[in-house]
Amino acid sequence: MKRKIGLFMLCGIALLGVCGCSNNNNDNIKKFTAVDKSIFPFDTIDTEQQFFDVLNENNNIVLAVKDTCEYSKKFSPIVKEVADTYNLKVYTLNVDSLDNWTLNNKKSEEVITIEATPTLFIKNKNIEKIEGFYEKQELINILQTKNIIEDKRTSKEKIVEYLEKNKSAICDDTKCTYSFTTPGYFSDTTYYTLDFVNKKFYDKSYNYGSTYIEYNYGNNTGYAKLVNTVGWTTTTEVWLTYNDANNTYNWTCNSDLNGYCEATGNSIAEMTDRKRTELYDICNELGIKANEI
Repeated sequence: MKRKIGLFMLCGIALLGVCGCSNNNNDNIKKFTAVDKSIFPFDTIDTEQQFFDVLNENNNIVLAVKDTCEYSKKFSPIVKEVADTYNLKVYTLNVDSLDNWTLNNKKSEEVITIEATPTLFIKNKNIEKIEGFYEKQELINILQTKNIIEDKRTSKEKIVEYLEKNKSAICDDTKCTYSFTTPGYFSDTTYYTLDFVNKKFYDKSYNYGSTYIEYNYGNNTGYAKLVNTVGWTTTTEVWLTYNDANNTYNWTCNSDLNGYCEATGNSIAEMTDRKRTELYDICNELGIKANEI
């Protein structure tokens, strides 16, 4: 949830960090007056019972708002955009129409209390609150987690969004690229690429020569090439093939330095296998498969 510091004094439930407008009006106000339709372009809840009945129907959500609440006004177009995209029906509830911001279900004696606006109401088995202001993607993620909407993003779109957010990657339709620099006096920068066209995830670094490590998720193979330029130039290459049935791999090595494959081939293979693990860990977190991106 994003806290709007400049409007902190407008936040309800401040101890919980929920951004919204608090209930500071205990007067009995005439119930169910309409909100400004130019700001909240949704059907209006007219009665207490309608609130509960609406939420019993599929794809319905209720947005509790206050005309004078800036968070409510900012949240309204975000809710509308998400609702239009995912075919949700939105109703608005004017909290100033309620006694003490409370709703009573006469059919079940259920009581709902609203502490802040905006509050979005959804229903799975029970009525749930989503309190405060959220940006569009934050709201989508919450609604997906609560199984209110289906995630329509492709596997590629999911991993692009993940890399842009978590790795500061630069992405286009063909690839995502990002880098990581090891801190310290002998710092080294590794450059990563997720190549959607050739279905490869690889990195390059240039410390004392060059290192290239690749996992080809299209044909499920690994490859590494190490060029050492200290003293004299030597080149070592390692190839990996995977057996998914027992989650093992075989490796072969070639080097122009005698005995180098025997001494370091296995460690290079393990380093190459970690590139596959790195990609699979991201995919597992996103609930996708590597061969789908």
